[in-house]
Amino acid sequence: MRKRSTAPVRALATGVVAAAALAALTAVPAEAIVMRPPGPNERCSTGTIGQFTGYADCINNNNHPIEVKAVIICGLWFDRHTDWVVIHPGRGARLQGSCTHGSGVGGVIIDVRDR
Repeated sequence: MRKRSTAPVRALATGVVAAAALAALTAVPAEAIVMRPPGPNERCSTGTIGQFTGYADCINNNNHPIEVKAVIICGLWFDRHTDWVVIHPGRGARLQGSCTHGSGVGGVIIDVRDR
């Protein structure tokens, strides 16, 4: 009785696993591709409330929804990131975050992505 070789099956499985690992290493998250600063149709202003709270007020003047996220720069402490907020055309939203330690808010950065 002849034995069947499993080497080709093993080689194929190894190749599939290697290809999947390579794809995972080279894949770029969708968020990293589409994030951008506010454009001409998004009006955003930033500021602080006291020393430890930063905010961003944004209005969407596009004809499509956008998503907005604020990064609160916290001086000598870890930066705070708000969740992504969907703003529909003609609407606005306030994003807010606090620096609980350190020297307070050093600035606010706004990230936008189209929906």
